[in-house]
Amino acid sequence: MKRAWLLLLILALPALAQVTDHGQVTAVQSCVGAGCRFIAACKFDPADVTPEFAVCNSTGLVFDISGGLITLSSAGVVRVIIESSGASNADLRLLNTTNNWTIRNVGSTGRFSIQDTSAGFVPFQIEATAPSNAIFVDSTGKVGIGTSSPNERLTIEGGVVSQKEITTPIATPNYGKTYWKTDNRFYGQDGSGVEHVFTIDYGGIGVVDNTTETAIATAGVLVQVTVFDTNEVSKGMTPDHTTDDVTIDLTADYNIVVDASINSVSGAGSRLEILVQKNNGASGVGTCHQNHDFAGGGGETATLAVECLALLTATDTVELWVENETNTQNYVLEDITMSIILLDI
Repeated sequence: MKRAWLLLLILALPALAQVTDHGQVTAVQSCVGAGCRFIAACKFDPADVTPEFAVCNSTGLVFDISGGLITLSSAGVVRVIIESSGASNADLRLLNTTNNWTIRNVGSTGRFSIQDTSAGFVPFQIEATAPSNAIFVDSTGKVGIGTSSPNERLTIEGGVVSQKEITTPIATPNYGKTYWKTDNRFYGQDGSGVEHVFTIDYGGIGVVDNTTETAIATAGVLVQVTVFDTNEVSKGMTPDHTTDDVTIDLTADYNIVVDASINSVSGAGSRLEILVQKNNGASGVGTCHQNHDFAGGGGETATLAVECLALLTATDTVELWVENETNTQNYVLEDITMSIILLDI
C-alpha cells in the first residue's frame, strides 16, 4: 500500500511547486495525519476524516488518502499514468481478502485485459487496434457489438455469429436457448428443457417404369417391395435402393409420403393394401397404409397416395410393403416414390 501512495504522489508532484524551509505554503505542501487539519491551504472540512496523507497547493487539496480512499483533485484534467518499459506489463492490482484482480496492459501483446489473478483466469481481453464500438453498452443496458446504437438487448453489426458445437445444455426455467450440437444440427431448447431441431433431414427411394412383378405367394401375408432402383436426394438420413429402405439417424417426428402407380395382373379380382413398415417389417409405421380393389382380368392401373406422421427412432429402417388380402394375384408397382421428411424431435 505504501508503494501505491508513493507512486501516486510522484505522479501528482510534477504539477506542484516547492515548500519553504519553515513549512509555509508557497505553492505546495504535504502533511501526514492530524497535522493536515492545520494547513489552511488544504481547506479541510472539520467534519472530514483526518487524512493519512495529503498534498496541497495554493488552490486547495490536490492529493489525499483518507480512510482507505485516494482522492486526486484538479481544476483541469486529472491523470493517473501507470507506465512500464519495454515489453513489461503495466498493472493495476485490486486486492482484498477474498480475491485478487489485475487490470493489465499486456506488454508482450499490447492487449488490455482484466484478470482474475487468484484463479488464473482472463475473462476479458481487448486487442490493440480493436475498432471503435467493438463493445458498447448504452444507457438502457443494451449491448452493441460493432455498433454504438444497439436496438435490442444484443445487437451485432455486420457480422456472423459463430457458435461452437455442444451437447444438450441444462435447461433454465423461462429461458430459451439455441445452439449447434455435435451432430451438425441446429437446435432450440425451451425453458422446460424440451428440445426442438431447426435443421431439416430428408431422404427417399424411388423407381420409374418398373415392369417386374411383385410376387404374392400367400393371401393376407405382407411382402416387401424390392423393385426400387434410385436413391432420392437426402440429408441426415440414408436411403439405399439396394436394400429397398431408408435408415433414420435421429429420433424424431417424421412426415412419410408414398406415391405409387400399380398395375393388376390377369386373373381374379383382389384387394391390394400398401403399407409402410419399419425394421424389416417388424411393425407398422403410424397409419401409413392404403387399400384398392382391383377388378378381375388385369390391365387395371391404380394410383395410390399414402401420407402419415410417425415417430421414428435412430437406426430404424423404413420400407414399403404390399398385401393381397384376397388371393395370390401378383402386382406390378410401376412408378413409386417413398419420401421421408423430419418435422421435429
